[in-house]
Amino acid sequence: QVRVCFFSTMAARPPLPLLVLVATHVLSLGGAVLEAGREESGPQWDLSWIAGVEYTPAAAPGNSLWWWRWSEFAADVESELADTSRHFGFNHLRMFLHPLVYNGESGHDEGRVMYQAMSSFLDVVEKHGFKVSFNFFDDCFNRAGADLQTPCVPVKGRHNGCWMTSPQDVQRTSVDRFKGYVENTITRFADDRRIAFWEIYNEPRFGDSFSSELRSVAFGWATAALLKAGHGTQFVPVLSCWDDNNNTQVVEMHRYDSNFTGWTAQVYQNPMKGTLITEGGSRWYQGYSSDSGSPLALMRWFHSLRSITPSDVAPFKFGMVTNWELMVGSSNTRWHWNAPDGAPEPVIPWDGYMFPDGSPVSYTEAAAIRNWTRGVDEFLAFDDFLPETSNFVGDSYLCLEAGAVHVVALKVGTDGSSLLAETTVWLNGTSGGGILVRTSQVANSTTRSGYFAGFRNFTSAAPLLVLERWEGKSREVLAKFEMSSLDCGLTDAGWNMLRLVVEGSKIEVYANPVLPDALKPQGIMPRIVWNGATEWMNGGVALVAIGTPSSTGSCTRFDYIGALKPDVMFRQEHGSRTFVV
Repeated sequence: QVRVCFFSTMAARPPLPLLVLVATHVLSLGGAVLEAGREESGPQWDLSWIAGVEYTPAAAPGNSLWWWRWSEFAADVESELADTSRHFGFNHLRMFLHPLVYNGESGHDEGRVMYQAMSSFLDVVEKHGFKVSFNFFDDCFNRAGADLQTPCVPVKGRHNGCWMTSPQDVQRTSVDRFKGYVENTITRFADDRRIAFWEIYNEPRFGDSFSSELRSVAFGWATAALLKAGHGTQFVPVLSCWDDNNNTQVVEMHRYDSNFTGWTAQVYQNPMKGTLITEGGSRWYQGYSSDSGSPLALMRWFHSLRSITPSDVAPFKFGMVTNWELMVGSSNTRWHWNAPDGAPEPVIPWDGYMFPDGSPVSYTEAAAIRNWTRGVDEFLAFDDFLPETSNFVGDSYLCLEAGAVHVVALKVGTDGSSLLAETTVWLNGTSGGGILVRTSQVANSTTRSGYFAGFRNFTSAAPLLVLERWEGKSREVLAKFEMSSLDCGLTDAGWNMLRLVVEGSKIEVYANPVLPDALKPQGIMPRIVWNGATEWMNGGVALVAIGTPSSTGSCTRFDYIGALKPDVMFRQEHGSRTFVV
């Protein structure tokens, strides 16, 4: 009835050229330990300390032109980065600039407004423990339409629909026109130790002669400016896509699939340069046949390699800027890049770690990331059902046939009176499944007691989220919520988020939280709240599949289980924000 299934179909997009983690490289941002340098037998530039993410404010219209209107987003930046530090412990932010902001509305601003915004931003990130990198050029998405006066309006369902190439096609007349943009910006901030590296070009178009030339000359401008400012010494490296090339001092790697054997080969392609992953993975998106490198799979792979470095297999340590971006917001990268315009909200964002109300998309992912960034293990229980190796292809998950139970082992001394339990559920041919809390260690679901929260009546037109009291074979419905009332609904083509928070007599149940929930004045709230859970205060946690066993052997899938103390749900108070969603 219980089995772990391994799924190894490759992602649709070709590769681009925990477990409880044990931290192996925990650093303070305050000291010289973060200064770039050369190890005796390693890469010239050591960026292995970087644990980062790309950042654009959630309310910004999904592109790098927001710098022009810094004052509109300054308060959001302050609160979002405070929440990020609290929930994830990232130490680096990858930032994108744009020559239109440098030039300004007059065309002759020469960075005045941009530099003021950058300086203010650096003050904020320093306060919250981050270092940053700045990118100059990018060939992704819209080649026309960038406008400082009229912000782009996001279209529901359109991934990165407002992201603007840098430069725009109309600007691609001569590479020399961008010399001041690169040279003056680096010269202005060359002595700022809050900047970890400079990035010339993100994903230049293959075969585009202008992009190739611009990348090459801009790399020369950047390195010359740094050497001049350092009086012959370059203190930070200059990077550029794709992978290893003549215009990068550190291999810059992007990858969106779950072939981690391929990730390993790609990351160690040049031991003399080392590697920084600047875009690493996305979640398994609903309707697709494979994982795109989800955060927990990425953490498993990364930790496994870190535990054997240095060796012939893993000759150096490397840093990562994970996922595509931090915020679930107006960039619309919560949808897959192939999603149609007008698509419903995804049940779980494809990209993005945190909603704008300060809630992580997954508290389990957040705790696993803190284990990487801070070296702390806050789990009361955790299982990702992945193999304990870096050499794996595809995702794996727990597969329960109807009636089966998987008992979750809590840490010694932990009881079920106060905890947050979280999983993702893929309903596949059975009528439901979920989490049982304050339960005994009995193996069969028909004889166990506790409080069950999960999905029922999946095959009907009105699937339900339910909270039930179980005692032996008795099933008492305490509360229910119609999942069909949500824009995202409940899917059988992907993972659904399920989270219980149990504190004393109170139980809260969260299911498939989405961005519109986060934009309400109270932020993301539980779908069900019930007071009266006064029994079985010392019980444990189990995953349960419910319904009639299938003759075809289909099952309810569980991608992970994480249990934490409820205080990880700390959230700051946030002011009102205006979004187009």
